[in-house]
Amino acid sequence: MTAALQTPDVDPVAVDRAIAGHPVMLNDAERDAVVRRLTAAGRSAAHIARLLGITGRHVCRIRARLGTNPEGPRR
Repeated sequence: MTAALQTPDVDPVAVDRAIAGHPVMLNDAERDAVVRRLTAAGRSAAHIARLLGITGRHVCRIRARLGTNPEGPRR
């Protein structure tokens, strides 16, 4: 379990279910945890976006805010 999943705002079961592809309502901290874990696993922004029901661009913004953007800064 990562440090991000040990915060009181994050339900680790909800995060795991989202990663497994089950539809689940997530709060911002849980969505960040999903993006962080799937980015670390090498998943694309498009893949993460499909799982979360958000746009790929939104995933890129979350990654940038978290400092986990694998593509690096945009020019």
